[in-house]
Amino acid sequence: MENKLLELAADERLKMSFETTSLASFWIKVKAEYPELTEIALKTLFPFPSTYLCETGFSTMSVIKTKYRKSMDSHSPLHVALSSIEPRLDKLTKKQQAHLSY
Repeated sequence: MENKLLELAADERLKMSFETTSLASFWIKVKAEYPELTEIALKTLFPFPSTYLCETGFSTMSVIKTKYRKSMDSHSPLHVALSSIEPRLDKLTKKQQAHLSY
């Protein structure tokens, strides 16, 4: 197992892949070459992101569901709050026309 890990660490192609992708994506890519190492890595990595995301979801839901907003549908605001996609505010604001006062 140690030799496989040293072999993986010395591979320049995999070093570049490791630096440009997420940990989970990297280990899924090398699963065919290093199945034992991949199994150990994924078992170690997956519990933490899922627990973190679960806790983040509960915290966000408690902020959204206040006593003043309890009747509001929480699906859309929760989806937006937990999304990892950055909004393109400049593109959104270009489409809006300024409201002119009289």
